[in-house]
Amino acid sequence: MLFGQLLTMVFLFGRCESPVGRNVLYCIRRFNAVLSDILSEEFDALIWKHASKDISNEQEQSASLLKECILLRDSVLTLPEIFTVTDIERIISEICSVS
Repeated sequence: MLFGQLLTMVFLFGRCESPVGRNVLYCIRRFNAVLSDILSEEFDALIWKHASKDISNEQEQSASLLKECILLRDSVLTLPEIFTVTDIERIISEICSVS
């Protein structure tokens, strides 16, 4: 709740005078949202809905694989010791370099 109050204060009183205020204002305009949308847990779903309308199924799968690889690299997820961190970094690099 404290973060929400801070964000509200920054937006209402700072608007474009701070990076946070500019980012909040950008999101509100870009996604046709209101401040309470940005503070809600459903905001991720709103962003995903907006972003996913222009991507192919293949791009969505690549993004999902990339996310999982980053989580593996950062030890948030684990696998049996089949892949080293170097292997995971190579996979990430390959995913990012495919057009």
